[in-house]
Amino acid sequence: MATSPFKPMLFHPFRAMLEQAAANGHRIEPVNKQAWNKYLRDHKIPIGGLMVYGQSLSETIRPVIISGAGEQDGLYFWSPDEEVVAKFVPPTPPAGAAPAPASDAPPAEAPPPEAPPPADPPPAGDAPAA
Repeated sequence: MATSPFKPMLFHPFRAMLEQAAANGHRIEPVNKQAWNKYLRDHKIPIGGLMVYGQSLSETIRPVIISGAGEQDGLYFWSPDEEVVAKFVPPTPPAGAAPAPASDAPPAEAPPPEAPPPADPPPAGDAPAA
């Protein structure tokens, strides 16, 4: 059974954490497009689909990223009007699953094809006549 990639949080402790992150320069808003897009790309976060979920929590939901604050780092959806907060927690792959290849790594090159074996020289007595 699939689990939600969101962890509900208490609003008032989150609000205090968000204010502290802002004071320390760790808060990233969507209007800061360069930092916002870099964080989403580096962490492989599909923001479009997540916004749909966020809007199901509240019509006034706002995304925000906290980056550089340690355990608090992450993408949050919150609404100051309705005092609701959820943190995006990326799903972990099932045990034994191969890790996903890094998207910024160059594609693995195929090994060179094996050279055909050298042709055997004809037997001594079967040389073609010249």
